[in-house]
Amino acid sequence: MRATLFPATWVTLLACAAPFFTLTNAAPLLRMNPRQQSPSALPAFNDTSPSTPSNTTITTEPSITTNMLPPIPVNDAATYVNSPDLMSQLRRSAEFTNAAYCTAATVENWACGPTCEVLGNITVLFTGGNNQLIPNYYIAHDPSTESIVVAQQGTDPTEILSILVDAQFLQSPLNTTLFPTAPNNAMVHSGFQDAFLRSIDDVQREVERAVTDFGVHNVLVTGHSLGAAIGVMNGVYLTQLFEGRDVNVTTQVFGLPRAGNSVWADFVDGTIGSNFVHMHLNHDPVPTVPPRGLFDYTHPSGEIFDSFSFDSIVNATAARDGSTAVFCPGRENENCSAGNKAFTDNILDHLGPYFTVNIGSLSCPH
Repeated sequence: MRATLFPATWVTLLACAAPFFTLTNAAPLLRMNPRQQSPSALPAFNDTSPSTPSNTTITTEPSITTNMLPPIPVNDAATYVNSPDLMSQLRRSAEFTNAAYCTAATVENWACGPTCEVLGNITVLFTGGNNQLIPNYYIAHDPSTESIVVAQQGTDPTEILSILVDAQFLQSPLNTTLFPTAPNNAMVHSGFQDAFLRSIDDVQREVERAVTDFGVHNVLVTGHSLGAAIGVMNGVYLTQLFEGRDVNVTTQVFGLPRAGNSVWADFVDGTIGSNFVHMHLNHDPVPTVPPRGLFDYTHPSGEIFDSFSFDSIVNATAARDGSTAVFCPGRENENCSAGNKAFTDNILDHLGPYFTVNIGSLSCPH
């Protein structure tokens, strides 16, 4: 189904409620265009002497993010990920996120179909949410990585209350009781913060208990769409909670909408920047809303952008493996999702595949 939205409605409806709309096409990029590069021309990640075609402007970069960067010029080059270890980590995070879309009973019994089978022997410790004002989430122990996982569901278009949470695009001050080191002028999406506040007490209690019970030193926070926005807040909160306690918190989210102003982005970069990735796909409209011109909405650093699109699928062997994914230096890099334009996107890209993983309730047992 395709639809054209007028400016008065797209701000509120497209902010993660976009599964109702399918829009097409994409914005051209201003310099190196990872969306048009051939996967066969990719250099090795962190290779000091890559074999790079003469007609590209690919650079190598040793880390995912740089803290506290200002918005960058639109012509900064991106860097192909092409790191098997990182791609494997993100694929696993996407599978954990995908499981969060299944029913609580299915997750508790770890019977969520192929996703649960791929992830293996996972111990689910807690499930929460009501699939409405509190999006579903779960907390689990992953013995293969010796980590505690906090996985957050995104927007379910069949639950209108979840969509209304997304549509509250007005900002409110960041809760400085929970984030005492945050600047006073950090502003965040009201609906996202409200959803975060409804679950963070349970999340803190259960994660602290799990870290102690299993004796682990790693926590993974992940989520998709609305769940990605909540996941970033969870990641920042848990990072501060475990500061000085020999626990490393990694936050990896997918299809993240803008969740606050540039001061919030500064705070995210300064708190979790080196352990934070937000991944977006080619024509996904969700990362472009709320629009940047509205209340200074700004993404933090750490974007990974994949130029794969459902538009490019012409047969069953089309690339779906993340080989077109790039690091996006700084914030709001016009070579990445910020280069997309309103009304030219494809909502199918919001669902995946993220390194081969499609995210959403369609993959759950029915």
